[in-house]
Amino acid sequence: MNRTIYIILLSMVLVNTLVASRALVVPDTTIMVKAIAGMQYDKVRLKVKPGTQVKLVLSNEDDMSHNLVVTQSESRVKVVEAGMALAEKGPEMDFIPAIPEVLWSIPVVAPGEEKFVVFTAPSEESILPFVCTYPGHGYIMYGAIYVQLSDLPPLHNDTNIPEFRRNNQKASAGNTDHIHTQPHPYNLDPPYYYRIFMPDATPASIAIRLSDNVSCCWDAGPCNLLYAWNGGFIDNSVAWKGHKNTESKILGEIFYKNHDTQLLRFGDASNITNKIEFKGYTLEEGFPVFKYSVDGYVVNEKITVGGNKDELIREFSIENLDTDIWIPYDPNVMVSSGARKNGYIQIPSSEGSRFSLTIKN
Repeated sequence: MNRTIYIILLSMVLVNTLVASRALVVPDTTIMVKAIAGMQYDKVRLKVKPGTQVKLVLSNEDDMSHNLVVTQSESRVKVVEAGMALAEKGPEMDFIPAIPEVLWSIPVVAPGEEKFVVFTAPSEESILPFVCTYPGHGYIMYGAIYVQLSDLPPLHNDTNIPEFRRNNQKASAGNTDHIHTQPHPYNLDPPYYYRIFMPDATPASIAIRLSDNVSCCWDAGPCNLLYAWNGGFIDNSVAWKGHKNTESKILGEIFYKNHDTQLLRFGDASNITNKIEFKGYTLEEGFPVFKYSVDGYVVNEKITVGGNKDELIREFSIENLDTDIWIPYDPNVMVSSGARKNGYIQIPSSEGSRFSLTIKN
């Protein structure tokens, strides 16, 4: 064999051997985390040395599907909200948003399965949150990876883990009756919300608990409030088992239902448009403020409560309004501006930049 060809072939073998050996490197440490009943991880505080190669395994012992996403420091909530904003694209992306704040992730793991991810911890000390971004889980199902040599902070005041875990407690795995009446293993004070599958709504629907007696479904697909109910909130147990198209159950009585696919008509009552685009949301005092555009007009809609917290109020702020607004008349809805005309409420442009709708319970 030609000496030059021999050397080239030998070099290729050595390179391939080196690559293969690197691929088979045993991680410095393997950490097993279990998803257990009550929407929680069995471990919420993990500690690794800086620069350590880690194999993180998620074993799902719950009857719901879960994932595990490691984020940049102080980025857990942003990642959770970005995951919810995926809407109908969520299932195909394992509810993991493609944003820089996501460092490493384990995709959705069905009950009885396990998956893992291998990564190298930062060389500098840091605290990296990990969280389940499956819809509705991320506000209570999370923990933290402590990349450090020193001891962990005292458990009872560790704000990097769920409050109910700071006293070393777990939601009872043997008693899951709470799942059918509460969305959490502990009580929450409204307002709070879930991006979850709801009846008669698109996959982009959002269930909002406004007060102890009033809840509603707002849909980011048509950018409209669909219905409101009193009583309990929702039963998520079936939807959270991982069935992509399974609806949550409403635990109350619907007192309002919107029969109009488009609430706001700009310029003329007959102006129905398909130019509706959801642009995200913010929170004000815990209440959601949805931002979207209708026929080129940018709308900010805040959903809140009034009276004795038994009235649902939709507060609208519309940017650069230069025309009248028409809203289908509904005897169950009180409008703060405008006058009734031919089955609609006409709000003049001079008053339409800011107005509200009140729905009695």
